Amino acid sequence: MRLRLFAFAASLFLLATIGHVLVQMPYGEPSEPEVEGEAGEEAAPPEDEEALAEPAPLPPDEELVPEGEEVPDIETLRQQAEDAQRRVAEHLEAARQAQEEADRARRLAGLAPDELREAEEPEAPFSMEELVRRVEALEAQLAELQERDEASEEEIAALEEELEALEERNELVEQNRIQRIDTLDRGIDSMRTLFERLATGNADIEGALAQVERELDRAASEAARWAGEEEARLSAAAQRAVEAAREALSRRDLYAARINLGIAIQQALAARRAAETAKPGIP
Repeated sequence: MRLRLFAFAASLFLLATIGHVLVQMPYGEPSEPEVEGEAGEEAAPPEDEEALAEPAPLPPDEELVPEGEEVPDIETLRQQAEDAQRRVAEHLEAARQAQEEADRARRLAGLAPDELREAEEPEAPFSMEELVRRVEALEAQLAELQERDEASEEEIAALEEELEALEERNELVEQNRIQRIDTLDRGIDSMRTLFERLATGNADIEGALAQVERELDRAASEAARWAGEEEARLSAAAQRAVEAAREALSRRDLYAARINLGIAIQQALAARRAAETAKPGIP
C-alpha cells in the first residue's frame, strides 16, 4: 500500500514537471529564413551575427494548432501546473500520514522496527549506583505502604471489636429492660391483690408487702443503671409508697396502708409505661 502511494505521488509530480516545461516552450514551428537571390544561387551572408540570431516572422496565414482546438494561454497552463503540484503535495502528505498510522499500528502490535522500539523504550540507568538508589526508593515506598496497610487492618480490627462490644451491651440493655418490665408487672399484680385483701379487712400481708418492696427497690436500681432517670424515679417512688404502707400496717392503720398501697400501684404503672416507651437497646 505504501509503495503504491509513493508511485502514484511520483507520477503526479512527473506530470506536473512536464506541464511546467511545456509552459516555457513556444507553440508552432519556426519558419525558414527567406533566401534572397536567384534560384540555385547561394544566399548572401548576413551583415552581422544579430541578423542571423533574429528569427523570421511567422506567415500570417500559417495555422499553429489543428482546426477546431483552442490554444491555451500561459496563465491557464501555469494554473494547471500549480494545481498538479498541489495535488502531489496532498498525496505526499496523505502517504506520510498513512505511514505514521502504519508505524503506530505496528508499535501497538509489537511489530515495530527495532529502531522505533529502542526510541520508545525508557533509557536505562546511567550507573549501577543510580539503579541501587531507585531500588531502595521503591523498597522504602513498598514498606511504607505495607505499614499503612497494617495500621488500617489494626484500626479495622479495633473498630470491629468496639462494634461487637456495643452490640453485646445493647443486648444486655434490652434484656434488662424486659426484666424490669416483668418485675414491675409482678409487683403491680401483687399490690392489687394486697389492696383487695386490705379492703376486706385482712391485715396479714406484711410478708407479701416486704417482697414487693424488695422487687421495686431492685427495679429502681436497675433502671438507674440501665435506663433513664424518669423510670428510676417512678420505681423508687413506688418502693417508698410500699414502705409507707408497711409502716401504716404495723400501726394497724388499714386505711393509711390502703392509701399508700394505691399510690405505689400508680407509681409502678407509670414506671412500666416509661420502660415500654423507652427505645430498645442503649439508652
